[in-house]
Amino acid sequence: RAEPSDTFTPGTFKALCHEYEHSAEFSQLAKSTQRETRYVLNALVAKHGSNPIDKFERRHIRIMRDGMKDKPGAANKMLRVLKVLLGFAVEREYIERNPAARIKMLKGGEHRAWTAEEMHAFEQRWPLGSLERTGYMLALYTGQRRADCAGLKWKNLAGRSFKLAQQKTGAVLVIPLHPSLEEALAFVHPRSETILAKNGRALNPIYFGHLMAEAIDAAGLDVKCVLHGLRKSAAVALIDAGCTPHQAMAITGHKTLSMPASRNLRTASV
Repeated sequence: RAEPSDTFTPGTFKALCHEYEHSAEFSQLAKSTQRETRYVLNALVAKHGSNPIDKFERRHIRIMRDGMKDKPGAANKMLRVLKVLLGFAVEREYIERNPAARIKMLKGGEHRAWTAEEMHAFEQRWPLGSLERTGYMLALYTGQRRADCAGLKWKNLAGRSFKLAQQKTGAVLVIPLHPSLEEALAFVHPRSETILAKNGRALNPIYFGHLMAEAIDAAGLDVKCVLHGLRKSAAVALIDAGCTPHQAMAITGHKTLSMPASRNLRTASV
């Protein structure tokens, strides 16, 4: 979160971030989106906090984007946040135009489904009962986003189904408990309030993301093999198992038919 007002100079990037985080616009974002946005803003403030916002030009934004070309997904997330933030600055009449507007996203930033070989390699590296394996199983067999997986509690499991409200959309879902996930959950000891916990404390979704990124790297998987890809894998598996697109959407919580409608999910964005 941005620091109190006496720690920055008005007109700087840090001052703008502080004002945006305390704005009505920011308060209307989903809690999970707020958390993700803060993470990006904090990283940007660390590098550019003292820079005056009226000196930001398109070339600066392109340099920032291109400096992350090895991580196109992260680069695109940063660019999306900048577009919104600098649009906010235009609305507040701090700058006349948004220098991030119409700057193109990088190709290759889409999340793809995992291959069977990648799943096998991960499972070989991380045994049942490990925090990494439990996180992987939850993501794969519920098809939910990082924040929703991290927030799942044992009480969300009623009978043979998980019932939850998605943090990003508010959609209430009922997800059948897959036998493989049921087996994995039986290995979780000791149990805390949340299924994913460390030393009795629930995992922060961002920490969970970093934990899984390290686990994926330790398993020797491709750099494009990411946690969110398991959401794609879940949707692909549902379609391959004979579910209709609407049935798959009811489980994963996708909002449009274009996402779970075909095996193109292996490379489509969510």
